[in-house]
Amino acid sequence: MKLDDLCIINGEYKLLYILGRGAYGTVYKAVKIDNKEPKMTSNREDINNLDYNLRSNNKYISKKEYTYELSIPKYYAIKVFDKKLTNKGIHPSILREIGLLKELHEYNFDGIIRLEQIVVCDQRICAVYEYGGSTLQSYIEKNANNLNLIDGIYISYQIIKSVNFLHSIGIVHRDLKPENILFNENTKIVKIADFGLARTIRNNNNINFTVDVATLYYKPPELLSFNTNNKLICPYAVDCWTIGVVILELFTILCKNSKNKSYLSYNTRSSLSKANTNTWLPIFFGGNEVAVCNEIYKLLNISCQFHILKDTLKPLKERFPDIFNLIFQLLQIEPKERCNCEYAKFVVEKIINNLTS
Repeated sequence: MKLDDLCIINGEYKLLYILGRGAYGTVYKAVKIDNKEPKMTSNREDINNLDYNLRSNNKYISKKEYTYELSIPKYYAIKVFDKKLTNKGIHPSILREIGLLKELHEYNFDGIIRLEQIVVCDQRICAVYEYGGSTLQSYIEKNANNLNLIDGIYISYQIIKSVNFLHSIGIVHRDLKPENILFNENTKIVKIADFGLARTIRNNNNINFTVDVATLYYKPPELLSFNTNNKLICPYAVDCWTIGVVILELFTILCKNSKNKSYLSYNTRSSLSKANTNTWLPIFFGGNEVAVCNEIYKLLNISCQFHILKDTLKPLKERFPDIFNLIFQLLQIEPKERCNCEYAKFVVEKIINNLTS
């Protein structure tokens, strides 16, 4: 859908530009239209300060004076779902996502993007969210030179804490990546967004998962080689793997910008290269699932490349060895061997407490 095709939503929100394209829809930044009427003031003191008066019948007729209540623009993120309403009703994928978002709304958890309103415009369902800021990817790429390892720890903690909350109420996100993690530069709050692929897992029910979840570079090994005839035994481990990848990529960038660095950086897109860019590159890069799976096994199993990565993360390993070790506890090949978010949260909280004590 082009922006011009649907410029005003529900007479309340003006679409500004595209923020991104998520599962099942396009997300726009929007501003709420201010419909306030001008406020008329009739105080006698105002009349004395008029720019001009009109004389009529020996009486002063004052020009009406208006004052406008200036307000700071209120921004939102609006997801316009791809599927139109039909005589069959709302598409099941949209119903599932909206239902989950409404449930999350009731918890009012700060680390989850908040659904404000559902509106219908031009036969399309539109989900109006609070504006959570820029994506973590864009924020880091612009500000990496001004960030340090402690900033990375606080960002990582918020990601882990939010996903742990989701898991605690039986929700698995299944599409965590830097583009779906938002960062507010003013409040420094991290929020998880885009629940188009999220699912609820409750009452110990086994859920059949399709392989079409998570972005290719963030898929865990069990999804890259997933047998569609089998059920995924550890669904929460999918999110844990992805957190490990995101945090690894985050600290790779931050370590490249650490002071007194004289080592090479590693990423599988450019192999060995000088650390001269803040571009957020996937660690496990490949053109297809087989290629990505090969990169995972190369990095985690071949000792020479593992040592290269250890050298890249040398500042992190020397100063915060527990975070360094946590990354690789999240990146275990076998899903049952990965640490869960509750344990990861405990590890990072312990580090933060030491920093603040």
